Amino acid sequence: MTSAVVWGDPGYRDALCALISHEVIETEESPAAGLVIRLGLGEVAIHPEPTELSGPEIAMLQVHADAFQDASLAV
Repeated sequence: MTSAVVWGDPGYRDALCALISHEVIETEESPAAGLVIRLGLGEVAIHPEPTELSGPEIAMLQVHADAFQDASLAV
């Protein structure tokens, strides 16, 4: 059984934080699916409506550790 937690739901932050230590298994991006990041414990899906977008990106990865400032990791 799959359960979804969406922005604003009680427990949203905790559910998102539970994914932090899990390895990314697969990603998908398409107009139909949006952006889906699949991890060992679950997945994060971002599929905003056109009216919710304020620019060309729907997600951006920012790494704030000196060890990860390699240009090859830029997204």
